[in-house]
Amino acid sequence: MSTTLKDQLVGAWTLVSYTEKPVDWSAPSCPMSEKPMGIIMYTPDGFMFISLFPNWTGQTQPRVVKIEGDLLHLSNAAPIVSGGKTVNSYLTWKRA
Repeated sequence: MSTTLKDQLVGAWTLVSYTEKPVDWSAPSCPMSEKPMGIIMYTPDGFMFISLFPNWTGQTQPRVVKIEGDLLHLSNAAPIVSGGKTVNSYLTWKRA
């Protein structure tokens, strides 16, 4: 019996890295430092919480999801504007 993505996501994850890669191919950056801090949690009933940005509360933030062992990779589904540049963002989380 295979485990669903939803089942694999349930639990707490700690932030390992956050990188932004500009769509113009200029140098990537780590705006939250080389050692960012954060926690994300997914509940069995489908909720996610702990936002980096309070103005995102109640909004849907589409993400591309990839799980490799105890690492969760999230990236934005479409480019965002950050620091005046259009970027793709990449977050890596480790199961807590």
